[in-house]
Amino acid sequence: MATRTVSNNATDNNPAYDIDTNSGVVNDNTQRVVLASDVNAPVNLAQVGAADVTLGQKTKANSIPVTLPSDLGTLTVQTTGISDVQVNGPVLIQDSFGNNIETDGAGNLKVTSTNLGVLISDSAGFPLSSTAGALDVNLASSGATLPVSGTFWQATQPVSLASVPSHPVTVTKGTSTTFTAVSVSGNTALATADATRVECTIYNTHATASLLVAYGFTATLANYSVPVGPGGYLEVPEKSVGLAINAIASTGTITANVTKVT
Repeated sequence: MATRTVSNNATDNNPAYDIDTNSGVVNDNTQRVVLASDVNAPVNLAQVGAADVTLGQKTKANSIPVTLPSDLGTLTVQTTGISDVQVNGPVLIQDSFGNNIETDGAGNLKVTSTNLGVLISDSAGFPLSSTAGALDVNLASSGATLPVSGTFWQATQPVSLASVPSHPVTVTKGTSTTFTAVSVSGNTALATADATRVECTIYNTHATASLLVAYGFTATLANYSVPVGPGGYLEVPEKSVGLAINAIASTGTITANVTKVT
């Protein structure tokens, strides 16, 4: 079988077999070439766009753009040594408890976790912490007034004062003293009502019987304010000292020494 050498020499005697090495357009001077199926065409993997390719992390300018497959599931991003990561498209962020973390539409993170499983810092870089789902806040001394609302645990709250201011105190002193020995058997008035009275004392002189004293009402063996035993002494309380003071003997007759100060 006869063979013919294919040449790209334009001076070849038969130009129908010449090869166009410039345009690549199929014409009478271009030969179609079919490669055998068992022939591997050489591919240069060491260079892309005439630039050497090596393994390892590179700068953005020296990296090859990569398009992710459309059916890719969860993509784990490790940002070691990278200050910012910008993603064009929706991003799902979860804390260590599997709770979603969203934004409020103004660029702020909105944490919906019952416990903060992510590290959140303030603008100065100090980490924020939480207790039982509530954000712990430590207020620095700024001199500003901070309003507080809510229900107190008890009606009166203890208060510690750095210094106690002085308060005027009015002391009522008696200027007149009256002594009376009163014989008591049934209900007997030891002192009439007197709003100016500041003190009243009663002494039971009996050795065995009790003196039953009533503040502001009639004294009986069943109804009285306080008993004064044999040889006992009573100072009428301040809130009752101005009332009418009556008494009755538990038995027999008693002499009561009454001292009133007005």
